[in-house]
Amino acid sequence: MAQSCGKAISFFGVIQRIYTLFFSSTKRWKILTDNVPKLTVKSLSTTRWESRINSVQAIRYQTPQIRAALLEVVRSSTNDPKSVSDAENLVTALENFEFLCGMVIWHDILFSINMVSQKLQSKIVCMDAAIHQIEGVISYFKRYRDEGFSHSIKIATEIAEEMDVEPIFPTKRKGKRKKHFDEQNDQNEETLAAIESFRINYFLTMIDMEIASLTSRFEQMKTFENLFGFLLNSENLKSLDDNDLWKCCTTFAEAFSHDNSSDVDLNDFISELQVLQVILPDDLMSAPEIFQFITVEDCYPNVSIAYRILLTIPVTVASAERSFSKLKLLKNYLRSTMSQDRLNGLATCSIEKGILENVDLNIVLADFASRNARRTWPRALQNTKPVLAEASLLVGTRDGTQRRRCDAVPRSDLRDDGGATFFGGGKVKGCSACSFSYGSTGDCVSDSRWNGGRLATQSLKGHRWVPGLPGLTCWA
Repeated sequence: MAQSCGKAISFFGVIQRIYTLFFSSTKRWKILTDNVPKLTVKSLSTTRWESRINSVQAIRYQTPQIRAALLEVVRSSTNDPKSVSDAENLVTALENFEFLCGMVIWHDILFSINMVSQKLQSKIVCMDAAIHQIEGVISYFKRYRDEGFSHSIKIATEIAEEMDVEPIFPTKRKGKRKKHFDEQNDQNEETLAAIESFRINYFLTMIDMEIASLTSRFEQMKTFENLFGFLLNSENLKSLDDNDLWKCCTTFAEAFSHDNSSDVDLNDFISELQVLQVILPDDLMSAPEIFQFITVEDCYPNVSIAYRILLTIPVTVASAERSFSKLKLLKNYLRSTMSQDRLNGLATCSIEKGILENVDLNIVLADFASRNARRTWPRALQNTKPVLAEASLLVGTRDGTQRRRCDAVPRSDLRDDGGATFFGGGKVKGCSACSFSYGSTGDCVSDSRWNGGRLATQSLKGHRWVPGLPGLTCWA
């Protein structure tokens, strides 16, 4: 709707330019705060347009103060021609009566939409409350269409008079023709034509588009109301006679049936509701309260199923809009190559932060490590059994004749051997238990005094460090 016409696009462009001018300089921001002590200007929201009420509201109630701040920027920024030019253009825009009228109209529209949006974002909102809110805002816009224009003109005139601005609409110059002696001056007609043009091409265009958008977007709720209307509150349920109750229950059972099977038994469903009509308290009860009542009683299985279906229908807009906002934070121009799977995972973690805080990450990491091994077993050791720390293994010494015992050593016990040679470009690690040395490749290599740093498999058979294990293991 913000792009419904060129004047609307231009209006929000002025709002954003005011914020950009002051926010881009600490000196200009200080001028703004000195002249506007209450509400500060806000940037336009790109993801949730009804939140633009914060941007419009600051200018709607402080137009003279913001104009004074812009004039002070013009006087103080003599060394910055661009800032002076931008400030002068914005002052001219604020002094335009058409802009002031559009500002008042947009504030009324966004304020009403924001109230409904806040209600729909509640996690506990029910369908009947959502339908009531939508019907209310549609009725408001229909009444505002008939009465809101004159009220907006009146408020804009008061703001213009406070700034010593003439409250007239700009008129385009028309070609003049020679008048006959009996013709009257048509200046008033031109003024009325400018006001009527603004009302038709700007005001009515936005209001009609808003009404159509709300009607089409939430008309699906009317379908659900026709299906679940008799369950929305106790008053609707008690007002049904036996014939109407049978019709509503039959429609409900047919809607939730597939292949000759239904989620509820029709006859039992009708009988349970007939009993419930009598035993429900006289006070008005909402759908969640009725569900809580039958849950305590625990003798209405079909009614319980019906209310669980009703209360789990997605009504709130919080999930969709907040996920869209999170995507903007996660995937920016620095992360343009991020895959869709990773983006979905990060977005889920960010949205469900409360659940993530209760997850034991050690269990997740252990499961991830078991499924995503970076290295495979060496071919020579794929069919070999490891010898654990409590077992013993005889391995060869440097001359290949003597044999000694060597237990599995944790990796934390690996140490630098002062006399080790360089193998593969890195310093060789030594085994504190058997004095063997281990290279960065994982193969057992001999000490510098043994075989000149060649692979130990030539003289020291069977001693090997296998990557991926939590410690050092000797192999037979």
